[in-house]
Amino acid sequence: METHPPPNRLDGEGRVQSSVLVPAFWARPDRPHQEGWKATAPTASPAQSGGQEPRDTPPVTSGTLKVLSCMHRERADDARSAWKPRTANFDTSLSRGSGSSPEPLYSWSKLPPEPRPQASHIRDLRCRPRYRNPMDQIRIAVDLFSGSGGVTAGLKAAGWNVIAAVDNDPIAAATYRLNHPEVTFVQESIEASSVANLLSIAINSREVDLLVICAPCQPFSSQNRLKGKDPRKNLLLKSLELVPVVNPALIFFENVPGLASAGYQYILDAVRERLTSIGYLMADPIVKDAADFGVPQRRRRCIMLAAQKKSALEAFASLDLRQPRRVVQDAIGDLVELENGGVDPLDPLHAARSHSDLTLQRLRNIPKDGGSRKSLPVELRLKCHKEWNVFPDVYGRMSWNSLAPTLTTGCTDVTKGRFAHPEQDRAITSREAARLQTFDDAYQFTGNRFDVARQIGNAVPPRMIAQLVRGFEAALGGHSCNVS
Repeated sequence: METHPPPNRLDGEGRVQSSVLVPAFWARPDRPHQEGWKATAPTASPAQSGGQEPRDTPPVTSGTLKVLSCMHRERADDARSAWKPRTANFDTSLSRGSGSSPEPLYSWSKLPPEPRPQASHIRDLRCRPRYRNPMDQIRIAVDLFSGSGGVTAGLKAAGWNVIAAVDNDPIAAATYRLNHPEVTFVQESIEASSVANLLSIAINSREVDLLVICAPCQPFSSQNRLKGKDPRKNLLLKSLELVPVVNPALIFFENVPGLASAGYQYILDAVRERLTSIGYLMADPIVKDAADFGVPQRRRRCIMLAAQKKSALEAFASLDLRQPRRVVQDAIGDLVELENGGVDPLDPLHAARSHSDLTLQRLRNIPKDGGSRKSLPVELRLKCHKEWNVFPDVYGRMSWNSLAPTLTTGCTDVTKGRFAHPEQDRAITSREAARLQTFDDAYQFTGNRFDVARQIGNAVPPRMIAQLVRGFEAALGGHSCNVS
């Protein structure tokens, strides 16, 4: 959006006359002296000065800029009434260069676009103005249903800036704040009326490139016994009410493959209808395996992208984002060996569970590197495990040269799946689970061991998100609202 100020001049005290119009963006005390910005004060022409030669314009050394901000215009023929004065005290005495007359630090030609108006004034998001500080080229994102911060960790690893996140889980919130203290975290349910206002304050009129919505996956999981009756399924639709507040260029959805099944088509139809009503197009859901993005586990996920232009969706879909696969050995092969109940003195998260004697007997009878409970002698088999097709992965070992199974909230419990160490007679530790989810070793988790396992199992693998960033960048390159 270009800014064309009317002719202006300075009064005798060095103040800009009230006829000068500059965007309200600069009515902010934290933006007075951006590097490389300057203001020019043109002199009056002979015609404007009554035929006399123009006088030298005194330099801008101090004073008050009378800033007029343009709010949203309800009617084009009533634009005059939409301009409201606002003042900001700027110290313009700083300058660069030599000479007795200081060189002011602002330039009309480089002023950024108008700030966007409040969402309540917008009828069509495709026409909604946004701004980005030209000095800041870092992409900006907002993370809904953030959990312990897997999405945020992945975006930050790719060089993005996450400015706000929302989740109502107190333990996950503590973990998130511990690892991302610079992010504004809203610890509320997505249904709370206060969330919209808190997000608006955090965004502070900045242009948001990406809104990530990772709604709870349990309602759409094949293991959910409620089978469509879980009330949490409505949270996906509820989160769309925040889209006009965030006004992102892109919206990314991540969930379990069950969301793309025929049984939940009515939810996808409702999501598409809602997005269309506010100016977005949504691509069809696709199912991807996180293993194809360098995550060392089988983790099939449903992903969807929405944007305001079809070209953005096409740009995202056209890229091959696959990465070489990594296996269990790559992720955890270098960690310290632990006995039953042992703890790495240098890493409290690398702590083995204390298994019962009976559990240890079973583990010792399961072959190393990928063995299963089929090898257990009859006397060690559980009654519920007499049939091999009932929970076949329980008590199973991971294999060094294969992918890990999908990590769940019980990922450190051998009775919950194939979560036994490939060689050692124990379940994998929280550190090993975190690495298989591609969390960095510096990432910290709060809560007890069950809380930590739940946070890790519920997380979106950071490496998967980091690899998807290239697709987001391609889509943003095809987005007409980007600021050059």
